Amino acid sequence: MIATTVVIILHTAADLVFFKEIKDFTLDTVMYYHSDFEPTLATGKKMQRMAIAIDDKTYREWGVPVITPRNKLKMLIEKSAQREVFYCSLISLLTAKCRMKNK
Repeated sequence: MIATTVVIILHTAADLVFFKEIKDFTLDTVMYYHSDFEPTLATGKKMQRMAIAIDDKTYREWGVPVITPRNKLKMLIEKSAQREVFYCSLISLLTAKCRMKNK
């Protein structure tokens, strides 16, 4: 009974401003100290990173797929591997236009 009460209180308390500020301060501090961190491999070589952005034009050229086609992903991954990129992030920069149906 006591354990259940503690769990409920902690679950509710996580949304309190006081605890959110503590979490924000902690994350800000960690990010600050790691901002100058340059990741390196075990060999001492700097880790290569790449961010690939897919814009509206490219998305339309691909035929406006719901899911990014595997052959396109494969091509992007292979190009990253050729450049010895260790970490690659794929960003879709798409402009969404939705039409609401009137009922």
